Formats: sequence, C-alpha cells, structure tokens
Amino acid sequence: KTKNTLSGNHLTKTKHFKTLHERFKNVFIENMDFRTIFKDYSHPDTVIYCDPPYLDTATTEKYFRTDFSESDHKDLLECIFASSSFVALSGHHTALYDSYPWSDRYEWEHKGLGENVRTEVLWVKEN
Repeated sequence: KTKNTLSGNHLTKTKHFKTLHERFKNVFIENMDFRTIFKDYSHPDTVIYCDPPYLDTATTEKYFRTDFSESDHKDLLECIFASSSFVALSGHHTALYDSYPWSDRYEWEHKGLGENVRTEVLWVKEN
C-alpha cells in the first residue's frame, strides 16, 4: 500500500509541476565551465544566465571559497561580449563589471548570509 507522504504546502506545489514542465521543456540548465557554455550555446536565439562566484566574495568569505579568479571573471566578460546571445550576469557591484558596455543594469537590496544587507546587481547584454 502506498502512503501519500506529501502534505500541506508540498502537495499544493506539485500541482504546478505540469505548468513548470511546459515552461522549461526547451530550457537547458548547465553547470560547467563558462567557456564551454559560450562555445557550445552562443546563438542569437539563446539566453544565457551567468551566476559566477561573486568577485568580492570569491576568496574572502568562507561560504564562497572557490578557484574562480579575477582572471576568470575577465575571461567571462570577454566571452559575454563576444557572444551573440542575450546574456544576464548576477553579482555584487564591481568596477570591473561596470567597465563594460552593458545594455542595462538592475539593482536591489538583499539580506545575505550573516544578515548583511548587500546590493545585488543583474547586468544585461542584449544581442
């Protein structure tokens, strides 16, 4: 006998799976080196969303230790601006990112780990 283990909020959320499936059936979510992503997926009909380790936290905060260097950030920016895709990039305010000719930029306050309020930024490069 099978027992329904979903209740309350979880049961309500499963009702949306069909809608989510329809919305995302042609979406690819990849977790690989950005160089490969841009090489394989750059196309005018493609949207690429990048959420790299934030430049200002990559080596300073214990939650975000990574081998993603400042040089990698520069390479990522070069890939973004060489791409024919629509690209959105998340991060914290940084002079490096701001030095590029983005089509648009959005900012909002976010309470991060450790209760610190940070300004999150979404940079957009239209194709």
